[in-house]
Amino acid sequence: MSSVSAHIVLSVSGIDSRTAVHLVRTFGSAEAVLAASPEELVVRGELKEKTARRLISRIDLKRAQEEQRFVERYGIRLLAYGTADYPDSLSCCEDAPLLLYVKGDARFDFSNPQMIAVVGTRRMTAEGKANCERFIARLAEYHPDAVVVSGLAYGVDGTAHRAALKNGLKTVAVVAHGLNTIYPADHRSLAEEIVRSGGAIVSEYPSGTEPQPYRFLERNRIVAGLTVATVVVESPRKGGSLVTADIADSYGREVFAFPARLSDRNSEGNIELLKRNRAILLADVDDMEYALNWKREKETESVLPFPPELTEEEQAVYDLFDRYDRITVEHVTGLCGFDAAQANVLLTNMELNGIIKAVLGRMYIRLR
Repeated sequence: MSSVSAHIVLSVSGIDSRTAVHLVRTFGSAEAVLAASPEELVVRGELKEKTARRLISRIDLKRAQEEQRFVERYGIRLLAYGTADYPDSLSCCEDAPLLLYVKGDARFDFSNPQMIAVVGTRRMTAEGKANCERFIARLAEYHPDAVVVSGLAYGVDGTAHRAALKNGLKTVAVVAHGLNTIYPADHRSLAEEIVRSGGAIVSEYPSGTEPQPYRFLERNRIVAGLTVATVVVESPRKGGSLVTADIADSYGREVFAFPARLSDRNSEGNIELLKRNRAILLADVDDMEYALNWKREKETESVLPFPPELTEEEQAVYDLFDRYDRITVEHVTGLCGFDAAQANVLLTNMELNGIIKAVLGRMYIRLR
């Protein structure tokens, strides 16, 4: 039995991942765990006798063989704890998963030092969407080898994956179920595009595992563990993204959060993280570069024609700079008649196109 096959046997045995990894660490390999007697599992593995006998009784070679055929049929790559291919960033985590099932390019590099988790609420606002898209566009501009990791959920997760694809970055989706399906079903085409574009869909669960609520919380540790830092785009006071942030912090990884208005209930979690100094305020990519000591791979200059080609709405915003050196969202809403969501989208698009630039205090200056 090969090392990976032995890992599959443990994976489908029903034993929890933390216990399985503890046994592999103790006995030196998955094969050695499976060869151990119940008495050895109790004495060396520090298992209770009931747990040891339950593990032995649940070893199902037929089920493991079915799983082996499944991964071979669908070209799924296996990253087994304790083997050379297993991500170093995860192996040092106390609660590392026993096995990762990976659908994607077999050459995908999980040791990339610029893998960033981007997480947040499923009920994303227009401003949150604009902030997420702007950040990832800027990340791609200066760090084209970066990888965006998220959870394929609605809201911030889906936006992060799509923004990465749009800007030429690889992206990884960590899911809370077996790779025989995709949840939510609406994101099947997104998952396919992620794989086609050189990214990956990752799970610690064997095929047939259903997406239960507790598994979404379990998968958050993989999102945090694969990455060097976690970015919280938008989060209410309670939410899975704050769990991810807490896990990232416990792993010694940096946590970043976008700033928000005090009245924005959708970002109360961000405010709490920043207020308690549990996250670094992220206004632009340079904040991350400073904290992580990253150097920009390239500097780019805007090549837009002058005067820039603007929509009617953008022209109204652009004309405000004839009266003011700096403008805010409030200038746009009060003088142009747009609501706050429209104003934020317009300002974000104009910044991405090199027409204006955000400066300290949520203000904007004209570049052209």
